[in-house]
Amino acid sequence: MPLIKSKKPPAPAPDEQAPAFETLVVDLGNPQTQARRAAARWLGEYPESAQALCGALAMEAHESVRVAILTALIKIGSKAAANGLIPLLQSEDAGLRNSAIEALKTMPDSSGECLKEIFASSTDVRIFGVEILGALAHPDRQSWLLQVLEADREVNVCAAAVEALLGCGDREAIVPLRQLLERFPNEPFLDFSVHTALERIEKR
Repeated sequence: MPLIKSKKPPAPAPDEQAPAFETLVVDLGNPQTQARRAAARWLGEYPESAQALCGALAMEAHESVRVAILTALIKIGSKAAANGLIPLLQSEDAGLRNSAIEALKTMPDSSGECLKEIFASSTDVRIFGVEILGALAHPDRQSWLLQVLEADREVNVCAAAVEALLGCGDREAIVPLRQLLERFPNEPFLDFSVHTALERIEKR
């Protein structure tokens, strides 16, 4: 379920009367799709609803409701919202997982803090984390990616970090990239990626 290409639900009209917060949270579990979607739409106005929205998202099967929940979480953009989305990186539902990734990319400050905690997770989850870091509009993005290069023991995670640095790396990344080749000396794909990154960085 691509988040970005999906049609966003309409925002509440300025003159609409907001239902009670407690009612909206209960309606996230309403058997009627329209009621769940409307509740999610309204809860984007309540930053304290992030935990309830994330819990509902993990169980929601209807695409339009998922989009409404994700739109609300992006609007909230808090650390609680990011924390609630990160467990979905381990979901077996590819649509849900990819939507969580795209949503996290829109929360630079919140995601940047929370993502540090996932680098003790599985290889796949760490790769998703690197993809998100590479897309964040955050001044510490490169620093976080260099930490991955220096610390992660899985070549595929480091290769993902090299790819991310293609888009954002500067000369500070040159030494860590060269040191990475010393850590993984017999990986042709990584060797190619690193030299491509070095060439691009050195031309900037």
